Order: sequence, then structure tokens, then C-alpha cells
Amino acid sequence: MNRKSNLYLFLVAIAVMILNGCSGKSTSSPPSTENKDSIEAINNKLKTSVEEIQKKQATPPNIVYIGIDRSGSMKDVGITPTSMSDIEPVLNSLSRTGGTIALGTICDRSNQPLVRQTFPQPPHVNINTVPEMPNEDTNALEYDKELTEYDKKIIPIESQVKKYNENIGKLDRENQERIDALKPQIQKLLEQPQTCQQTDIQGAIRRANVLFAEPQNWSVNPRKFAVFITDGVETLNKKQPVKLNVNKIFLVNGSTESGIFQPLAHERFESPNAAFTTLAASILKLEP
Repeated sequence: MNRKSNLYLFLVAIAVMILNGCSGKSTSSPPSTENKDSIEAINNKLKTSVEEIQKKQATPPNIVYIGIDRSGSMKDVGITPTSMSDIEPVLNSLSRTGGTIALGTICDRSNQPLVRQTFPQPPHVNINTVPEMPNEDTNALEYDKELTEYDKKIIPIESQVKKYNENIGKLDRENQERIDALKPQIQKLLEQPQTCQQTDIQGAIRRANVLFAEPQNWSVNPRKFAVFITDGVETLNKKQPVKLNVNKIFLVNGSTESGIFQPLAHERFESPNAAFTTLAASILKLEP
């Protein structure tokens, strides 16, 4: 092939390149399916993490009072004795939302100091919304540019999620120590004999009201729950009106009668386990 032919082929190649450039077509290969799937997996995982964090941060703290009747009449009502395994789900839920649990006995004089523990609220972080993935239908050069911008946006969000999870892990370990320290105190209360000669439910209610009226240092108003494991038969202050300002009352009495709790809205349960399982789930809900 002579020099004239070589020059001709060179000029044709230049013309083709110019035409491709004018038409807006790129000679770059499109992004691989594997790369796209990887980006989509990161996007979905990040969105799920952010949604879970936002849900946790929107759940308010909770204050829980538990009153357990130790009077002799409880031997005849057919209620399964409360165990530590019944209460543990409530402790675990409170450790996730933040809040206070306080337990006391209903006896001859129920207005006594409570066994209690407070769990801090989880750390709050302002996490940005995860941006949408780049549009894969654009040409390869434009897609690569959008992908670079996408990476710049999600890197700080990934850092926020990582930092949040580290803080939550630390808090979980600290709360487990709080739970472990509280368990022996609860167990001691649960093992008290059912030998009380009177049933001072009103005294227990007064103590619960003191707990619920304490000054609060939470970021939002806490929800308040009260659990009473009792036959509901008041023997000391039968005529005194019952007043209890809470979001929900759980009554475990193994009977069709509510006793002193009749004027109050409440949910009735056959066993402590059923009541505490329901309470533990209610604590984790945005609405009780």
C-alpha cells in the first residue's frame, strides 16, 4: 500500500471520529450489570439502615410501674407466679427506647420505695435522606459523572450510620450491665412470700403516681404504663376514688372482676407473661 492510500485511510478514520462526536454517541462501553447490581445493593442497604434509625429515634421513652400483690388472697386466684423471664422482654424494650422501670409490692402498706432502673435514650443523629440512584438510561459518560456525584452524597451518610451503630453497640453493652445489676433486686422482690394480711392497692397507686409525676429530662414526653398483678380487692381504702394518669393500665387478676380498677380503662390479662409480652411490644411501637 502506497503513502497516498495510507493518507486516505487516515483521513477516513478522522472523519468517522468527528461524526461520532457530533452525534453525541460515546464509544465508551456501558456500565456492567455487575457494577449496577453492586450499587443498587449498597443503596437498598443504606436506605433500610436509615429508615430503621429514624424509626428508633421517633419512638419516645417509656416509664413503667409494676405492682405485684403479695397478700394471702393471691394464693386462691389462680395466677401463675411472675418470673424473671416474664419481665425480661420489658427490660430489653426499655433499654432500646430509653425510660424507667420501677417495681413494688402490694401489701399491708404499699407506699414503699420501689426497685427501679433508668435507661438512657439512644443517641440522636441527624441523618440525611439517601439520594436516588443515578439513571442508568443515560449515556455512559453522563452515568459515570452522576455516579461520582452519588458517591459523594452517600459517603457521609454511610459514616453517620456507622458512627450511630458504634454508639448503639456501646449503649447496648452498658444497658446489659444495668439489667444484670437490676435482676437480683427484682428476683428478691418476686420471692417475697404471699403473707400480707391486708391489700393496700391505693398505696401502690399513690406510689406509682409519684413516679409518673417526677420531673423529666427526656427529649420528648415519655409514655406511661402501669401493670398491676392483683385480684383488685382493696381492703384498706375502699371508698377512696382511684386516680392514675397513665397511657395504659395492664391488669392481671385471673378473674372476671376488676375490683378497684373497675372505673379505670384497662386491659385485662390471664397471666403475667401475656401482659408483659404485650407491654414489651407496645414500648417499641410509635403508638402504644
